[in-house]
Amino acid sequence: MSAIRERLKKRRIPFTDRIARQAQVPREQPYYRMKRNRSWFLFKAKYHAEINSPALFVLPGPPRELQPMFRDSALPILRSIVPAPTFIAGCIRIANMGESMVEKAIGERVLAIPDIELGYCGAPGEVDLRIIGKEEAVQRAEVIINSALADSIFLRPMKLGTSPGKILSTRNQTLAIAESCTGGCWLIAITNVPGGVQRIRSGYIVYSNDAKLTFSRWIPN
Repeated sequence: MSAIRERLKKRRIPFTDRIARQAQVPREQPYYRMKRNRSWFLFKAKYHAEINSPALFVLPGPPRELQPMFRDSALPILRSIVPAPTFIAGCIRIANMGESMVEKAIGERVLAIPDIELGYCGAPGEVDLRIIGKEEAVQRAEVIINSALADSIFLRPMKLGTSPGKILSTRNQTLAIAESCTGGCWLIAITNVPGGVQRIRSGYIVYSNDAKLTFSRWIPN
């Protein structure tokens, strides 16, 4: 409470009862941390002897406060609570075929593989084929898909464990991307992976020559 009073005093803002309510904390003693001038709480699982409860995070709502807090503070704790996923995911892009044609060619055989999830997303002139499952199951699915649709595949699987975002994170490197004729494929491939957005400094998707010349001056060195 004293920290809030001091901040308001410096900004010449009167301290009111409504502001005081924002400084209230639960009577139980949760794990508590102050970061970026905002607080968050963690009630650990079974924090009360008489209550059989799961872990409960209490975080601020505005995205600019929530997102960095969740990424930097809550996510590491969640990863220590929940085991790392044993599945991988891949996406194969197929040209000049409709969803029904792709499903007819590979759907029944792929779904016969235990513990596999298969999804289709159609767009003009192409289909995104998404595969999720344990590594061995995904590899078996890829063999079937490659044998049936090899001539129509124009983007091979990019697994979560070997994505560019993962590689950049391991090396503690960042990337600025300028794409043309890809529709943002590279940017999506990196930012779709948890934590990948932290690896991107900037990204531009340009087509006209004028736009390319303009944006080339903005790309960071």
